[in-house]
Amino acid sequence: IKRLFDTVNHPNFKVMIDLTAICVQGESVQRWFDTFGTENIIHSHFQDCDPYGHYVWGDGKQNLHDMLCAFLRNGYTGLFSQELTDGRYFADPFYHDQRNMRNLRMYTGGLYMSKLLMSQLAATNMVYMHFSFGYFLDSMDRLGVHRLELYGCSNHFHFYDSEENPAPAMKKLLRSRGFEVVSLMPEENTYAVNIAAPEANIRDKT
Repeated sequence: IKRLFDTVNHPNFKVMIDLTAICVQGESVQRWFDTFGTENIIHSHFQDCDPYGHYVWGDGKQNLHDMLCAFLRNGYTGLFSQELTDGRYFADPFYHDQRNMRNLRMYTGGLYMSKLLMSQLAATNMVYMHFSFGYFLDSMDRLGVHRLELYGCSNHFHFYDSEENPAPAMKKLLRSRGFEVVSLMPEENTYAVNIAAPEANIRDKT
C-alpha cells in the first residue's frame, strides 16, 4: 500500500486503517501512522476482531482502550466507521449495534469527550441487508449516528441492479432525514466488480 501511495502521489489519495486487516497481518496502528503520517489517514474501519472478523467491541480480542489511545496519540481527526459484518448479527442488527455503542460510549464521555466525539462515528448498512433501508435509518436515529458508510448492494442501494441511477433519490432521502454519506463501499463479492478482470464485460460494467 505504501508503494501504491507513493506511486499515485496525489493530495486527494488518502489512507484508511482497517483494524481487522492490520491485525490479520500482525501490524499495529502506530506503524501505519509512522508510515503514512497523520495528515494522510482520514478514515478507519474501527471494529473488534480475533484477529479476523468484524465484531462488536467486546466480541473479539482487541483492547478498545489501547486502540483508541493509539489513534488519539497521533492526533487522528478522521472517522471511526463501525463495520460490523459477522453473520450472528444479521437477525437483529439493532440489538448488536446497541451493544457496540454502549462499549464505545464509555470512551466518548469524560476524559475523551474533547478528543473522540460522536460526530466521528460512522455506521454501515451492511448488516441490515435483510431489513428495509428505512429501518436502518430509524435505527441510526435512535443511536444518534448520522454519518454513514453506504454499502452498495441490494436491497438498499443497488446501483448494479437498476436501469435508472438511484443516487439522486438516495441523496434526497438522506438529506431529508439529516444523514451524510462519508464513504461508499461498492459490493465486490456479490457482484463482479474488478477493473483488472480479463473479461471485457466485467471491466466495462466496473
